[in-house]
Amino acid sequence: MRLYASVGAALISAREAAVDPYQAIEAILPWTTFVDSVAEAEQLAHPLRFDPLALLATAFPRVRRYAPTLLDSFEFQKTASCQSLIDGLSLLRELNASERLKRIPRDAPIEFISPRWEPHVLTKTGAIDQPFYELCALSTLRDRLRPGDVWVAGSRQYRAFDEYLLPQPDWQAIRKAGPVGGNRDEVHHASRRATRHGRSRDEKGRQPAREQSIARDPPAEWPLADPPLRTAVPPEAEELGRRAYEMLRWARITDLLVEVDEMTRMSRHFTHLQTGEPCSSPAARCAPPTWPWRCTVRWPAWAVPTGFQGLTAARPGTA
Repeated sequence: MRLYASVGAALISAREAAVDPYQAIEAILPWTTFVDSVAEAEQLAHPLRFDPLALLATAFPRVRRYAPTLLDSFEFQKTASCQSLIDGLSLLRELNASERLKRIPRDAPIEFISPRWEPHVLTKTGAIDQPFYELCALSTLRDRLRPGDVWVAGSRQYRAFDEYLLPQPDWQAIRKAGPVGGNRDEVHHASRRATRHGRSRDEKGRQPAREQSIARDPPAEWPLADPPLRTAVPPEAEELGRRAYEMLRWARITDLLVEVDEMTRMSRHFTHLQTGEPCSSPAARCAPPTWPWRCTVRWPAWAVPTGFQGLTAARPGTA
């Protein structure tokens, strides 16, 4: 960017001074170097319609760490429209278990490949790119699990749609027992509801006058309206609560966790996932790595030993 800024400034000066612009550029850098920099800039610039799927090939080694275990651990079932996807997953499972078959054959199932994935999976020679084929299969599997076109045997979250329904024996027993809690005749249903509301209005009218006076101007067309709840806290109690709240001091949540850890040694249970060693830094043990906000709490200065830092930050008259 600095190079092109210098070249642009030289061209502007050459135009204002009416001199040869090529000589102005060569005064900054050789012409061959300028031509090479233009070619490098074209390579660095992304095309206008850049496909982010082209970058997934770099993440394929990380996917291979868990993809074989994923395919071997679960049994995927499908609807008729996802047969090609299940066949592709079965082929990948065979590739992982076989010692001979290391390449995806040309007759592999490709019906599940969407037009967006097709330029990356199918090469110009007609061969199948194995990393993109496996990435496409896993991505399609995720998309088909969400609407329920593919389900996992024995899973509670991704189970078949029929498993959400009542079993057939229970459903047949309910049908024989007849309707539950309702009548198909709308006239009979409306009459029954009106009788129930009339009984409720009569019970409301027989309430003591003291209870009826609680409601403030209820609507005349709906006598069953309940009055809103009013606060019963006196102003003196609110003032006392405000004064007590002002006596509490601010403390950073990380400092509080460090002091609690010094008393309880709770951080010894949080060890490294790979080495199993506990963290050696007290601040790093209790400090969250990526909090987008500063979390603070209020607590009494006399309730817990605050340390010198906490006593220094306390408000006058509270520590």
